[in-house]
Amino acid sequence: MIYTVPVILSTRGRSRLTTQWLQAGGVAASNTLRALDYYGNTVPASLAPTIHIPLIGSDLTSALILAEGYGTYSATNNGPFTSGDYSESTGLSGVGKSGCYLELNASSPTNAAGSLGMYVRSIGSHASSVHVWGSRNGADGAAVRFRISNALNSFLSQPGTTTTTVHTGFISQSWNGTLVGGSSSLYQSGSLVATVSASPSSGSTTLKAFAEPAVSTSVWQGVCGGLVWWNRELTASEWSQYAAIYQRFQELLGRNV
Repeated sequence: MIYTVPVILSTRGRSRLTTQWLQAGGVAASNTLRALDYYGNTVPASLAPTIHIPLIGSDLTSALILAEGYGTYSATNNGPFTSGDYSESTGLSGVGKSGCYLELNASSPTNAAGSLGMYVRSIGSHASSVHVWGSRNGADGAAVRFRISNALNSFLSQPGTTTTTVHTGFISQSWNGTLVGGSSSLYQSGSLVATVSASPSSGSTTLKAFAEPAVSTSVWQGVCGGLVWWNRELTASEWSQYAAIYQRFQELLGRNV
């Protein structure tokens, strides 16, 4: 007689974040789970993002599971991206994938005060002006989003105005933008690179990654290792602390830049 032995998922000793990710269906090697344990055990509750897509795991399905926000938010794979577009060692690639993007069932906060970030592993060919992560308030350009131009400049567009924070050289690195009161700041890794005045307002479209937030098309060509969004603003010292933790997380995954 042949007996079938069920595979029991063990979460004993795992961080809350890892346990949640595994129970949501994530599949990953032990070193990946240890990296997520480090992240989950190290990030203070006060810095934990509302939505976090770490883009980790053994397959594309696992990669699109939210580590933070699961159960409340989800990411829809439009296009869609296929298994060949993802590997844990590189992240999710948008190279040559016009029309593919991730859409979350959330928009920017109603008061537009908050932070959003992206860990960019590499930059491939792209359209003349493209958006990589955020939401947008209609056609007027008022938004909370990241954008790069054909000169590889980075922008954090200002909510309620068409002014942008500009920093020459959107390089492979960890990026964060913070919007609060009448000011908007852009950080590269843990360092402030630009601050401008802003008039905050909310984005009315859903949050999208690898796509123009106002429309359902993808014009981004590149690779990123992780996406993060907060619903509250981070101070400079808080972002510096979080950037160091996230960088170490990427190092443990072996895909840091």
